[in-house]
Amino acid sequence: MKITERNIMSISLGANALLALCGMYFGYTAHSSAILIDGMYSTLLTVMSFLSLGVIHLLKKPVSKSHPFGYASYEPLINLFRGLLILMVIIFGTFESVHSIAEGGNIPDFTASMYYFVFCMTGCIIAYFIVLMGSKKIKSPILKVETTNWLMDTLLTAGMGVSFLVASLLKEKYPTLIAYVDPVITIILMLSILKMPYKTIKQSVKELVLMEANEDITDKVHTVFERFDSTDEVKDHHKSITETGREVYILLVVLLNKETKVSKENQLFDTIEKHDHFRAELYKELKDVADSVKLDVAFTYNKKWM
Repeated sequence: MKITERNIMSISLGANALLALCGMYFGYTAHSSAILIDGMYSTLLTVMSFLSLGVIHLLKKPVSKSHPFGYASYEPLINLFRGLLILMVIIFGTFESVHSIAEGGNIPDFTASMYYFVFCMTGCIIAYFIVLMGSKKIKSPILKVETTNWLMDTLLTAGMGVSFLVASLLKEKYPTLIAYVDPVITIILMLSILKMPYKTIKQSVKELVLMEANEDITDKVHTVFERFDSTDEVKDHHKSITETGREVYILLVVLLNKETKVSKENQLFDTIEKHDHFRAELYKELKDVADSVKLDVAFTYNKKWM
């Protein structure tokens, strides 16, 4: 099968759906809030993977009258929803577990829990490596977030499995304490993944409100633009760099020096043809900073246009 962003997301969608059903079933039969919350987490990821597939389709569409700047903003929007939904699961799981502790806890079926652990752990590891390999070959913010989700799911499942194993070995000696293992595990798991939705929400909001792009992108752009300080033809320049999903927009306004001492035959910006040549050379150096780079370059003699 050809490795495409859509195919990888389809595999991830199928894996999330399977683990969601598995989590709901074993969470109910094993009377485990930790497994049930894990199943809810997988259910939300299934929904978000489905929506992400729709966004991938939109991103391939050409600009239209209703979307003159394309569909790049849908990508951080879907990632924002993903982060908010995961945050809701964390809040719900934490409150449910606190309530369970207040009610005296519960002892889940550890045998059924271990069956769930083995099945879920195997599925998470396989899905994680499939998405990871795909994200290394394809520059995609959606696949990057999906890889992080599978890594977190794998780590959460591993922690939950080890905890259940220890609890099952000690349930005869400490039956009173064992009743609190399941809700305490849930709280620990919820708090341990809190950073993930926070980072996703923060990055998505940053892109949606058109804040400056990430440091690795801006550093590369700044390095390329340093050359403007060495020519008498340019008095000043102003650059704006924003990132929306997989698209980076760079606006450069160059303030030319009317009284340049550079001879006419050696000037770089005195004709429209030379402007176009400069744009082409600049784009060649910057096109690899992101999957899609939009570059606008304007020239002026008047500082008020900067």
